[in-house]
Formats: sequence, C-alpha cells, structure tokens
Amino acid sequence: MASLYYLGVDGGGSKTLAVIVDEQGRECGRGLAGSANYVAVGLELAIQNIYSAVMRATHEVADALPLCKAWLGLAGVDRPSDSALLVSHLHTLASSVQITNDADLALSALPGVAGIVLIVGTGSIALGRNEEGSVTRVGGWGHILGDEGSGYDIGRQGLRNKSLFSTVILLFFLSFLGKMREMPEHMYVFLLQEHIHYT
Repeated sequence: MASLYYLGVDGGGSKTLAVIVDEQGRECGRGLAGSANYVAVGLELAIQNIYSAVMRATHEVADALPLCKAWLGLAGVDRPSDSALLVSHLHTLASSVQITNDADLALSALPGVAGIVLIVGTGSIALGRNEEGSVTRVGGWGHILGDEGSGYDIGRQGLRNKSLFSTVILLFFLSFLGKMREMPEHMYVFLLQEHIHYT
C-alpha cells in the first residue's frame, strides 16, 4: 500500500514554505519560494511561487504525488472569495485542498483550546481564540492601512526618521546662515510640525 503524504504551506509576504509530512507526521520534504501574497505580488506570481515551493518539497520524496490533503495558510486571504479564487488555481495540489489566512493555519496548532497567534514578518497580524471558541483578529490589513510592528512598518519608520533628521539638520543649517527667511513660510511650518510630531 502506498504511503499517504500531507502538505502544509505557510505563504507570507516575503517567502513561501511548503512542508510534506507522512502519516506519522514526520517531515519528508521541504521547499522555499518567493511571496504567496497575491494581493501584494499579483495572482500569477503568487501561484507560481506556491507551485515552486511545493515542487521543491515533493522533489525530496519520490512517491509523494498525489498528495492526500493540503492546507495552505496564505497572507492576503481575508475573505471567502480570496480562498475560492486561489482554490480554483491550486486544487490540483492534493485530493483535498484547504486555503485560509496564514494566522488561521498557525492557530490550528491549538485545536479546541484558547490561544493567540502573533505573526510579525513582512506584514503583521494577531489572531486569538477564547475558551468558547470565539475568534478575534487584529491587524493584517496590509501596509497601507496598518501592519504595525511589521518589517515593512519598521523599515518605513526608519526611512522617515532618517529623512526627518536630515530636515532638522537643514533647518539648523539655514538658521545658522540666516537663510531661514528665504524659505517659504508654509514649508517651514510643515517641517516644524513634522519635527514636533516625531520627537
């Protein structure tokens, strides 16, 4: 009788990790590829990266295909329509394919108990479940609306603070040279407000 293999995929904003396990839960294959967040990189590239990671994982297991079941936890999957769209492109990965948000995949490691998952990578999201089974989500809305504490957010803040520091040095230099009066008043007020806001 052929062995049964199962696939788990953690697809984030920067990388996709595919892991294949056997019936006893032993890891048999692993593959890495680029981002699986179709909202960020587009549907075609996300699908390509997912297949690439899975093919690399199956390459390590001679008789892995066809896979029995697959659960893909992907950043950017926030609505049933997201899952349906991706399933239509990924249904050939296994006999049964489930696609959820990456935080849902992580929370599944705590079946039937209260717990919290915090993912801080390219983006950020927190998902919690209480004793009654109610689930609450915070964040995970992308870099435009939030993702506080994420790699993207930290990088953006660093760049902003660097440019603000440069602006303060410029103001000091212009003031020292007596050139402050030559700067348009609205620009001076804006720069001063930005400095006060971030100090």
